[in-house]
Amino acid sequence: MSETNDTSYSIKISLDNETLTTLKTGGYTLYAFRAVKAPGGSLPVIWQSIPKYFNDIEIDWTVSYGAYISSTTIKPGVVIKTSSKAKMELGSKYVIDNKGIPSIKTGGPDRSITITNHETIALTCGICEVVDEDFRPLCASPVLSGFSDVIEPIQKIALIFATPVKVTSTVIQYSLGPGVLLDVTKFHNRKVDFTMGDSNEAKWIPDPNEGNYILFDSDSDISPLLINPDSAPQAF
Repeated sequence: MSETNDTSYSIKISLDNETLTTLKTGGYTLYAFRAVKAPGGSLPVIWQSIPKYFNDIEIDWTVSYGAYISSTTIKPGVVIKTSSKAKMELGSKYVIDNKGIPSIKTGGPDRSITITNHETIALTCGICEVVDEDFRPLCASPVLSGFSDVIEPIQKIALIFATPVKVTSTVIQYSLGPGVLLDVTKFHNRKVDFTMGDSNEAKWIPDPNEGNYILFDSDSDISPLLINPDSAPQAF
């Protein structure tokens, strides 16, 4: 358990040997999602896809944000293909002019990135986590012509093991398997066990001393947990 004030985070997922064997034999992939505050009509996208793993899986990241726009229509199952993207600080604005040319400006809300669309058509937009120039979208949001979206990252992470093969940036609304939402706002380094058990019943077992979490079932709508999650029911 660790409580920190920096911008580095980690989650350690532990699997017993029986669970590891079951997952590998079944061809399961670990998927990770990030939470945001975003306008209505937004949906989560796969942030990380991890098909290869061992007993201990570590997901770690240091905060570094960006913004993107896309002409991809938002619907479950599509892969967001970015048309333009840029690394940005929170409090910045990503402005698309009427010729589709982006610029970065200051003056937005401190904890958010604002994306403004002056194009004559509606666009898809969102914020990204940027790692070594790899832009990984955290959400897909509609932004109409002449309007702005204000999107704020929320330090909550959803984890799911599932057999359908999906790539990062895929829009997902309904969970591909049973999962857990971990709050890493206060405790940046969290641990969680995943077990299939003797009956192959999947169970996520977080440490309740490390902060809030929510368990959810396969095929449940995960958008309320990951889009504006502060309005979702809380649990331990």
